[in-house]
Amino acid sequence: MPASLHYLSHRERQHRIAALIIALLFAPLGWKLFGPRGEWVTIQSLRWQRDIEIERLVEVQDSSWCDEMPTGVQEVQRKLMEDPSGQRAEPSPHCRYSGLQWRPLRTVRTQGLHPQVPQWGSPVLASLRPDQAGAERVGKYKGVYEVLMVDAKERDWTCRLSLQQWQSLKPGQQFRLFVDRFGVANCSTVPGLR
Repeated sequence: MPASLHYLSHRERQHRIAALIIALLFAPLGWKLFGPRGEWVTIQSLRWQRDIEIERLVEVQDSSWCDEMPTGVQEVQRKLMEDPSGQRAEPSPHCRYSGLQWRPLRTVRTQGLHPQVPQWGSPVLASLRPDQAGAERVGKYKGVYEVLMVDAKERDWTCRLSLQQWQSLKPGQQFRLFVDRFGVANCSTVPGLR
């Protein structure tokens, strides 16, 4: 018998044991009512999308604080101004400028479903010198890897995953997905590499 129960009266011991038994009996019910719900789901599909941003060198006319002007532009006009955001305490030089700047132009997208292997597109760029207006270059790369899961009641959930985790899954695979009381899936419970 534990030392803490040894010094209690017989009646106090009975009350504590009864309280412990009640807590143990109602814990699963409390978890079922108030804890996260798990739903058995089947992977219906695995889809991927990869985007490559294409930028074009264009002539721009813009303005900014003179100390924040982009490199490679020419100052056209300078004047002292109050900063409406309040980040600069005193009037500071504000510049209008012009020059060539890289700007997003379009996106080259590839997409598909498992078992097709994700691949990047092959953008065709304007064949101009890299310092000439109208020249194009490859910008940012972005990949999105999603799994679509359904349960026996045909409710569905979609989760975005890392490429490694996405590659470790297969259509038809089943597992328990944790879903809260509002029907929102906890995507960290999708199995596979993290």
